[in-house]
Amino acid sequence: MVRRRLIAIIGMMLLASTAFSQDGNRLWTFDSDIAGEIAKEFGNDLGEWNVLADSTAP
Repeated sequence: MVRRRLIAIIGMMLLASTAFSQDGNRLWTFDSDIAGEIAKEFGNDLGEWNVLADSTAP
C-alpha cells in the first residue's frame, strides 16, 4: 500500500514537472489540437477559444 502511494506521488511529481518550463511558467503547446476547435484543456466559459494555425510558429 505504501509502495503504491509512493509510486503514485512520484508519478504525479514527474507529470507536474513536465507541464512547467524552467522559470515556473506553464508551457502551452497546441500541436496535437485541431485548428478551428477548442484546445483539450480549455473551456468556453469566458469567451470563445479556438486553436489557430500559424505557419510562422516554430
